[in-house]
Amino acid sequence: MTDLHLGIDVGTTRLKAVAVDDRGRVRGEAERVMPWRRADGHADIDPATLADLAVRVAVEAVVAEHPRVRAIGVTGMAETGVLVDGRDQPLAPAIAWYDPRGDAHTIARELADFGVVTGLPTGVLPSLAKLLWLRRTSPATARAARFHSVAEWVVRRLGGDPVTELSLASRTGLLDLAGRRGWDAAADLLG
Repeated sequence: MTDLHLGIDVGTTRLKAVAVDDRGRVRGEAERVMPWRRADGHADIDPATLADLAVRVAVEAVVAEHPRVRAIGVTGMAETGVLVDGRDQPLAPAIAWYDPRGDAHTIARELADFGVVTGLPTGVLPSLAKLLWLRRTSPATARAARFHSVAEWVVRRLGGDPVTELSLASRTGLLDLAGRRGWDAAADLLG
């Protein structure tokens, strides 16, 4: 039995996986084009489609003689994520980080200290702007209980715990950098 370590990268253009053995030798690789739904300058993806693709690419990368996967690491776009309800069910599509949909005006009006607290410029890039836009345009998101970055979403779908990784969280606009915790004012603004 071959012990493998699997890395998955949920990228903007491709979703990739690589499996290496204990000596660091590549034993398998796989990748697919990210299947964004594109229309009118917007891009998003169904969270189930994203998770299914990640699993498919991961399985293809570990095709070896009876492999045993000892560890999995996942990385990806921090600003893009999945808004879920209390049962971890998606409530809306995952909007691409570069998609211009977002409510930066509400952030600027309601969170004057946004840049100081988060270290980010006010704009449509941070997840908070996308989430505010979703809350305004998609009534189902009122049931939201949690936001997973795409990497965290893939980990959840692979059976991992819902743990937020700080370097990903720092790009969402939802993290108080100095406190190294969720920013209460952003959570309050989302309701």
